Amino acid sequence: MGSSSSALAPQGPVLITGCDSGFGHDLCLRLARNGWTVYAGCLTETAVVALKEKGVPTLLPVKMDITKEEDIERVRSLIEKEHPNGL
Repeated sequence: MGSSSSALAPQGPVLITGCDSGFGHDLCLRLARNGWTVYAGCLTETAVVALKEKGVPTLLPVKMDITKEEDIERVRSLIEKEHPNGL
């Protein structure tokens, strides 16, 4: 695999979970700063606010607990509404 800069060229919207901290947090910021539309799933409202404060227009933090079906359905509906062709 090459190290070309096109490896991070935006292809469409993505959903990343675990964006409160660690790998998920770093990945959502990196992709969004490279032009990807990123739905960043956060467990806490504090993390949602902190990501919004980064001021990256393509970073769309959403409160989401992946163990709760209602959270999954809410985020799925949001993404389907905004991106009818899917992720």
